Amino acid sequence: MKVFISYIILILLIPILLKAQDDESIGYKNDVYWQGNNKHAHLLYNRAISRQSHLAWATGNHTSSPVPCGAIGPEKYLKQIKGIIDNTLIGKITKEAIYDKTNIIMVIGDGFGFNHMALPIYMRIAESDTNKTYFERIMDEGSNAIMLTNPVNGLVTGSAAAATAIATGTKTLLDILGLDQNGNMLETSMELAKKNNYQTGLVTDAGITDATPAGFYAHIHNRDLENEVARQLLESNFDVIFGGAALKFIPQNTKLKDLKEFKDCNYFNTGLSERTDNLNLINGFAEKGYKIIGDKSGLNNLDTNTEKVLGLFASGGLSAAIDRDDENTGEPSLVEMAQKSIQILDKDSNNFFVMIEAGRIDWEAHDNDAGAVYKAVDELNRVLKVSYEYQKKNPNTLLVFLADHETGGLNISYTKVSEENAFKKDLSNNKKWLSITDPLHFQEYEKLKSPKKSLYKIFSAAKSKEELLDLLNSNSDYKINIEDAEVIFNSLMNYKKAK
Repeated sequence: MKVFISYIILILLIPILLKAQDDESIGYKNDVYWQGNNKHAHLLYNRAISRQSHLAWATGNHTSSPVPCGAIGPEKYLKQIKGIIDNTLIGKITKEAIYDKTNIIMVIGDGFGFNHMALPIYMRIAESDTNKTYFERIMDEGSNAIMLTNPVNGLVTGSAAAATAIATGTKTLLDILGLDQNGNMLETSMELAKKNNYQTGLVTDAGITDATPAGFYAHIHNRDLENEVARQLLESNFDVIFGGAALKFIPQNTKLKDLKEFKDCNYFNTGLSERTDNLNLINGFAEKGYKIIGDKSGLNNLDTNTEKVLGLFASGGLSAAIDRDDENTGEPSLVEMAQKSIQILDKDSNNFFVMIEAGRIDWEAHDNDAGAVYKAVDELNRVLKVSYEYQKKNPNTLLVFLADHETGGLNISYTKVSEENAFKKDLSNNKKWLSITDPLHFQEYEKLKSPKKSLYKIFSAAKSKEELLDLLNSNSDYKINIEDAEVIFNSLMNYKKAK
């Protein structure tokens, strides 16, 4: 009888447990990034194309996976960046470099793990391209390390705690910026550089008040208090500031087009302020002598003799690299921002320190969007090209690239095929090779370059399962059928991305 009662209870509980797993426990896209009851549209799409792409995502969140770190520059610093290192070492080395009057170019791939880095490397191998990526060149010619990213009290970090460790050399708690675990103020490497008469710059394709750039200037217990973070940026007096989050800088109840600096920036100037006070930080920057720009044209026409500049190129984060390929967004690329920042900061009278963040890698990895991640990592590689070429001409420059953490648990795995579809080949020794393991052949891997838009853009645009099918199949060489499209579309009914 007890067994029977237990069985009945189990039967009644199964739907509840399954619903709990579906809504909460699966760990796929928690509410930091998602709203709505169903969070699985990207997961369902990746399952639908998995036999073609072999891509496997473990999660939609950050992981504890170690991340790559590479550097070229003076040997004094390179000999420290070897083996397994902690992310706090970067803060300590950059502070040492500042006291030594060494230029610093720090390039951070947000959410950028070893497998993210491998995507363009495998692509060049697949295409028989002997030109190494700049990840490879820097690691081969300089030094390289495996970097641990954990916060002070656990294994899996967030961008705020990681940026604080990288910028200050001290670990802290999740979501804290520029303070230690007890709330005490920490000096960042960029603040130290400013104190030592360095030219200073922050560049990102995310919001300039987002956690990674904010880790170099903000001191606050909660990274989400971005209005206060924006106010602290004004106090930093950094020389070059390029990124997004323009709506954090204008008075409440105003639109960007109400300000003369943005009235001609037609791509994004209708946004309403996200502040809850009447502070006009744009005026504050202008009063301090900053030139204010808001689009790609303004960046292209910017005189490299400019002393101080604030470039805000989007209401929030800039568009994904993949979406800038075919659209006129009015936004500069991360490569263009990086190149212009170095040109402005490179002055004979001062050393400089610039931090350049490829923030969209993290955003696209949260979406488990491999095609968009590939394009974002490729753009990071091109940022390193600009930085590498500068360092080679200016050897008193430390160029270091790293990540704050890994996002998504990205992997590529083999699959098995049926006996009748086995791979066969006649070998030169008259033996016959046969295998049912599909390793993801190079010609199939090259499809990763084919997507033209981010999944976020496509999912946001689709109004029916038929339209979703057409958008997905015309966007990429990976193909799904109408049954797949129906399942994915049904999951999109409550889809809303907080981005």
